[in-house]
Amino acid sequence: MKQLSVTCLLNLILVCLATPSVGNQGNWPQGAGPNATFQVEATAPVSWSVVHDQNIDWKITLPETGQSTVVSWANFLFFSTMKPVERDTELGNTIVAYCCDSQSGKVLWTREIKGRYSFHLSSPYADSSAPPAVTDGERVCFFNASGKIACFDFKGNKLWQREALAGRRCNPFLLNGSVVFVRQNYGPNASGHFANDKDEYSAHEFWGQVQSLNMKTGEISWASTCGVFQGCIPLLSHLDGKPVILVARGGGHNPPEKPQGLSLIDGNNGKEIWSYSVEGFRSSQNMKLYKNKAIAFFNGKHLWIDAKTGQLTKEVGIDMGDLYLWTNGKYVKQENEKISTAGSMGGIIAESNLSIGEFHYFRTYNHLYLGRVHLITGKVEYIELPAQMKRTPDHKKGEFLWGGRLSGATKASRLSFSPNDMKNSRGFVVMGDKRSKGNGWGHHASAPPTVVGEYLYIPTMSGLVHVIKWNAAKLDGDAIVGINDLGPVGSSWNRASICAANGKIYAHTMRELICIGVVE
Repeated sequence: MKQLSVTCLLNLILVCLATPSVGNQGNWPQGAGPNATFQVEATAPVSWSVVHDQNIDWKITLPETGQSTVVSWANFLFFSTMKPVERDTELGNTIVAYCCDSQSGKVLWTREIKGRYSFHLSSPYADSSAPPAVTDGERVCFFNASGKIACFDFKGNKLWQREALAGRRCNPFLLNGSVVFVRQNYGPNASGHFANDKDEYSAHEFWGQVQSLNMKTGEISWASTCGVFQGCIPLLSHLDGKPVILVARGGGHNPPEKPQGLSLIDGNNGKEIWSYSVEGFRSSQNMKLYKNKAIAFFNGKHLWIDAKTGQLTKEVGIDMGDLYLWTNGKYVKQENEKISTAGSMGGIIAESNLSIGEFHYFRTYNHLYLGRVHLITGKVEYIELPAQMKRTPDHKKGEFLWGGRLSGATKASRLSFSPNDMKNSRGFVVMGDKRSKGNGWGHHASAPPTVVGEYLYIPTMSGLVHVIKWNAAKLDGDAIVGINDLGPVGSSWNRASICAANGKIYAHTMRELICIGVVE
């Protein structure tokens, strides 16, 4: 382990960011962006610092923590937090839906949405507030993962609501005038855990599924004919010009859906097109097609499955590749580096993956590495990223904490200048799982990364956002465009993806809502 002041890397970043460009890409109507793929052709800020008040248009302090990605339409921002507590608290089931002005952060209205089941507050695997809202420009639908969905007009008038458990980590999206989400069909136990250890929920009626709700009425448009694991994040894909949704089954704590593996469903009616069985599959991944292939990670391998037939066509191991390791103040290439893929996710952090162009990016479970697979050649590359960055108002350059070849999910996640204090803005500890104190690596569920134009934005739980040029010829130091903070280390906990709308970035941390722009 190495703790270094990395002047040369920071100087490189400052040079790269001297003249960032921005553009106007309009609305961000759902957590996964305009196309429900976490990708948009636009531009946004790539350099900022909340600690130094650099390129920060505004920020507001929130009374309670929340995990939802911000959703934007015109001059409105939508997101949710947990209901404020008045003492140190571990569990919660009620969220607060917010509507704010995008130009100032002024709160226009809030609505309380009470759930049935309680989850760990600030869980590293998502809490009740985590699913992002969805808007069609007239209505906005909020999801309380504790068991309720509510839809409002832009003035805050309730239009409809229904009892339903949305998967805590799902990213609902619009399709054909309906909102599509992953529904969980049995609740957690009194401790906030989902468990099926005694097979009490193994009957088909308890299987999770994808559901589509009419945005105007809240009525079910369709439900998938196959089971879907609640930790799977299906994104919108197209095959032969028709909408399709790649889903998966299999995960920890004996989820009931069978068979374990992947399925492709018709986005118009939820019918299963094909199923590919993979015993022991871990489905906590962001799922979408690459051209005519379903792609996924399994047990230290990357799989290509024909999207028309459901047959495996190719696989490569991700346990070896070229690694760019931070060594003595610079990145040094290590050829054919052995990479540990042991652990519950078979080598990747849950939901850290995203395919972009000809690459499938992911973060490693046992190391502090960002990896990518070239989807044509199968080439595997890695680059070491810092575990944390320490900045203070008096020190502009800051200091990075590196792990080198450190291996092991527990060791990697605990490397820190300062563990997350897990206090809300009013000083109360809101945490039911001690793994929330981790640095955003290892055993947890990541906020999905986002692509804006040629840049990949990778948020981590300790409040860092890495910006990578995703189409760089090599995944080396030149691919790093920026490493940005969302506040002081240890007090800027974050489990939300970024929202990029109208040339701005909106970030939602444990204590704040932040608007990031570029000083003209």
